[in-house]
Amino acid sequence: MFTYGSCGFLLLGHSYCFASYSYFAQITLNNLKQSFMNSIPPVNYPRFAVWLAVIVASITSLVQGGSNKQGPCEWHDQEKFLAEIKEVTFLDFNESGDSLFTVILQLDRGSLSDKPFDLGKFKKIDITRDFVSRNKIQVGYSFTGRITDLKSGNCETPVVAFDQKLR
Repeated sequence: MFTYGSCGFLLLGHSYCFASYSYFAQITLNNLKQSFMNSIPPVNYPRFAVWLAVIVASITSLVQGGSNKQGPCEWHDQEKFLAEIKEVTFLDFNESGDSLFTVILQLDRGSLSDKPFDLGKFKKIDITRDFVSRNKIQVGYSFTGRITDLKSGNCETPVVAFDQKLR
């Protein structure tokens, strides 16, 4: 086998070349690496650590509570409830012309059991004719779920989770 620079010839007449760099190519690569590294500004690690701590603290505070949740809260145990629909009445028409309804529920347990409440106001939704038909809402129909009431603290209460998915 005879080699010439980075290429050679095999005895059978086939040629091959190595993927090697010349001295000039190596110098060019080193210059490119150096210019790239010089274009990246140096990191001020103490300043970076302070900003990172501020970002992490902000995210943590957003995840842990909202605007009206202050301090630690203690909760009663979850209770299963049965909520019966006591009243379904026509309220008005919305801007698209669909009928709006008021649905009054009465819970058998928890802090909401002392008086009937409006499902739409509680869930902050508009109860339309489509909503009523999809969820088979009618007087006497019952929902089940769990309620958790606040024992102490200043958190939003109660926490209500219906077993049925109201869509």
